[in-house]
Amino acid sequence: MAWNWRTKISLRLNNQPLSAACEIIEKEYGIHFSYSRDVVKMNRLVSLNAKEMTLRRVLDLLFTENGIQYKRIGDQLVLTVKQSNTRTISGFVEDARTG
Repeated sequence: MAWNWRTKISLRLNNQPLSAACEIIEKEYGIHFSYSRDVVKMNRLVSLNAKEMTLRRVLDLLFTENGIQYKRIGDQLVLTVKQSNTRTISGFVEDARTG
């Protein structure tokens, strides 16, 4: 089955792991997910009641708030950990005149 970001998805989850959401979407809509279980934590519990929502909206609700980004590569959705843009800089600041 061909799919795109506007494919309508109906999905009902009640306190189930993210991995269960992927399994249901794969089974019901033929949309395959690829991710490393060591990198992407899919055991976070989620609840969602989506009725005829676009695939993109469902994925945003499931993954974006959980720090997971998704990208379509071929016919698969590849999940990775969202990289943080924050940086920590440490050191000392000295006044040029007084030291």
